[in-house]
Amino acid sequence: MKAKVPQLNPCYNVFTGPDSALNRLDPTLHSPTSLVELCDPSINPYPRSIRAFAKVMGETATGSLKLCPTMEWFKEAERFGWFFGVDEVVIVSSGNAGVNAAILALRFGLKRARVFMPSTAALEKQQLVAFYGGTVVIVYEEPGHTARDAARIYVAQHPGCLLYDQYADPRNWLGHYNHTITQIWQQLAILGLSDPDAILIPAGTTGCLMAAKEFCRKHGLDTTIIAVLAEEGEQIFAVRPESRLGAEHIGFTTWHVDVQKIKVKSCDARCDTVALARSEGIGCGMSGGATITALRHVIHSIMEPEESCGLVLPHKNSPAPYLVVAVLGDNIDAYLGSFEELLSTSLSPAL
Repeated sequence: MKAKVPQLNPCYNVFTGPDSALNRLDPTLHSPTSLVELCDPSINPYPRSIRAFAKVMGETATGSLKLCPTMEWFKEAERFGWFFGVDEVVIVSSGNAGVNAAILALRFGLKRARVFMPSTAALEKQQLVAFYGGTVVIVYEEPGHTARDAARIYVAQHPGCLLYDQYADPRNWLGHYNHTITQIWQQLAILGLSDPDAILIPAGTTGCLMAAKEFCRKHGLDTTIIAVLAEEGEQIFAVRPESRLGAEHIGFTTWHVDVQKIKVKSCDARCDTVALARSEGIGCGMSGGATITALRHVIHSIMEPEESCGLVLPHKNSPAPYLVVAVLGDNIDAYLGSFEELLSTSLSPAL
């Protein structure tokens, strides 16, 4: 069954007037982020059998897909008067949502965003929050004392604060539903392509996974949704291991049971972050690299089904190529420090 989605409206990305700075940040007023076919044989060596696309969410105005749900929340908060008597928004984030909250808090007339970040958060993300006017609170997490716990305690003790709990707020997946996921189907329709056979999404706060699950349910689609996870004990920015996904994540009990999962090592994610940049010119964050690693696994499973390692994809009843979409969550800008060794060997001394 083919999903019925509204056509894309042309946008020219020109913003004027007193609200121009805020409008520039609003994804609903922008052209959609790119959907790019990955044609380099180093990533997809079987273009006749598989068409692989990347949804490049690092092209949003703030460089990550988290702009979509965060903007949705801020607009709703303003619409319903939640900011009355509020000086600061408090949010728990390992990076992208916190950066977006720091940017949007000032645009919506608040004094600041206070971002509670686990100590494992990328240093560059901490710096970006501070650069855009936010206050960073680093939390050394342990059982019974998480960044989320610390944020709740802070809000309870400080009047004038409003908690944006992205883990439990339905706008976390509605923002992705209205933008990230719907755009993919709109752009495929422009190309005259059918619904994707599989879509790969990194598992962070899981809102995008929930959005994909709900979109497919609403439209009666059999697209295979694949959650990209970090292997246990591995550190991949914005990608969680399965043990760190729980009922506090919005829609967890809904999407977790039915989606398929691919677990990725951090070394592979790093390699594929670089490989994508050099083969396709797309600079994505580590979560995008992990998604490309998972895409390689999907391509191998399609071509060598006896070696699929438990991954089950829908059977094709037509000669048309498999259609696979990989969601790349953010851009590389805030992660370059993680590639210091690579960069140091590539820079020539001054002449």
